[in-house]
Amino acid sequence: GITGTTGITGPTGSTGPTGNTGPAGSSSAKSILFQGTNTEFQRIAGAPAVDSNIIPYVVAGSGNIAGFSASINVNNLPIEVYTIQICTNVPTNLSAPTSNHVISTITFTTTAKITGTITFTITPSDVGSQLVQVYDPTPLPGPATVIWTSTTTGNPVSRGDALCLYISPGITDSAIYSIFLITSI
Repeated sequence: GITGTTGITGPTGSTGPTGNTGPAGSSSAKSILFQGTNTEFQRIAGAPAVDSNIIPYVVAGSGNIAGFSASINVNNLPIEVYTIQICTNVPTNLSAPTSNHVISTITFTTTAKITGTITFTITPSDVGSQLVQVYDPTPLPGPATVIWTSTTTGNPVSRGDALCLYISPGITDSAIYSIFLITSI
């Protein structure tokens, strides 16, 4: 015989169980470059002629500060204790950051005058003072040390934070500094 007509659709069944949670999102590392200035706030590389307290780097995803490096070319850098501060959300009318804006402090101490190119890198997990290299013309350990102090545990940054770099006293305009971030974007 012939097939009969199709019957009406039945009711929708119940929802099945929730699936497994997917893998955690990955974080990515990035470097923000600051070009040196003789004044205290440093300038983001490629930014117009204003310092990072006026035109800061804006963080796109939450995470933390993971490291810092410097390459400084200078003649007769004096014996001094130089304070390098990684800051967030500094009001544009301040000439120096206040303590509540400082995430991390890197202390760069010279024990003799330095001429040449100074290089160093440091992370929050480094223990104690780290040595620097001085190229004049070949690299040798220099008469200086660098140490990291975390003002805020974990050196956190949040989405939308305005990041700037402050150095006192000023070192030179012939320098490049890198702040390394690990964030969700």
